[in-house]
Amino acid sequence: MTDLISHARALCLAVDGVDWRAEAVQHAIVGIHSAWSDASQTERAEAMASLVARLSRARLEDADGVAHLAITGGALVESGAPARDLGEAMLALLPSVLEAARRFASRCLAGVEPGDESVSDEDTVAIVDAMPISRERFRKHLAGDRLGAAALAHLREWVLPAVACLTRDRALLARFTRDAALVAKARALGESEAAWLTQLAATQLDAPWRAVCVDEGRAFELRVDGVCSNFELHALVGEALVERGVAGHRNPADVLDVVRGASDHAERTIVEGAFELFVPAALEALTRTEREAPFKLTVWNEGAPCDVPVFEGRRTVLVTAPAWKRTWNVGRPYAALRASVTVERELSGDEHRALIARMRDVITAR
Repeated sequence: MTDLISHARALCLAVDGVDWRAEAVQHAIVGIHSAWSDASQTERAEAMASLVARLSRARLEDADGVAHLAITGGALVESGAPARDLGEAMLALLPSVLEAARRFASRCLAGVEPGDESVSDEDTVAIVDAMPISRERFRKHLAGDRLGAAALAHLREWVLPAVACLTRDRALLARFTRDAALVAKARALGESEAAWLTQLAATQLDAPWRAVCVDEGRAFELRVDGVCSNFELHALVGEALVERGVAGHRNPADVLDVVRGASDHAERTIVEGAFELFVPAALEALTRTEREAPFKLTVWNEGAPCDVPVFEGRRTVLVTAPAWKRTWNVGRPYAALRASVTVERELSGDEHRALIARMRDVITAR
């Protein structure tokens, strides 16, 4: 038996039981990471199979250390191990973990208002709803819900390996984004470690979009894929439109490669906004002779693509010249998730005018 396989099996045994052995867990994890690079593909597959098998039979009521096994598996996925089997196990376990963590967080935060308590970073066990839960408050409620306490204490160890798998396996990500019940459980945890899942749930996968260029009287049907934040949306929609001759700023290729997830490095460190994007309800204000941009209807960088309204089967943005220069840092929330925005076709003049008329009718009716 190779070192990698023996360490993987040792980790599976060390996490068992309420009195799981932290020292043995740490020793096995260090051994796995040390042996991984020199192991053969066969050895890696066998080691991962051992971890997945143990994870697949995990139960929340065991209150053991299996979360440490999960995040170890996630680290191996980030090192090149296949994501599918671990991801399947994670999707099966996440609903109960998220529900239990929310239940215990609610118990701890009952009657506490934002700003009621000042808790140091060292004394914070978890943050939920953007509110820190102190060690004292956590221990106070521990006896009443040990399962929920274990889930909340190890929420990061559950969420991060799930994200590692979902961002590397498109089929798993598609299943996750369509699982309304699971996404709702992640969102119910508010601002916490589960926020990584909430943001990932907003990812557009092979999604039909539309861009109406108000200044130029042109409209385009787009295909948006792998985009999970409006920072990416602004950059990639802008690039796709500039490539089709719409007048606007072009970002350097190396910057766009980072935004797409095709590279980890760019000489420049900022993205410059090419256009201002608005939701369809802004049409009337944007087409007046004396135009006043309704910034409350802007597609803000900090938002999520899934918040953009659908019009006639496509999420639709109105595009204008930028009101002022906007820049933001190059980067992506999930480096392994590739993003793209492509123009499928440009609408003809008649199609564009008819589209604008239908949009006006809908907006007027509201």
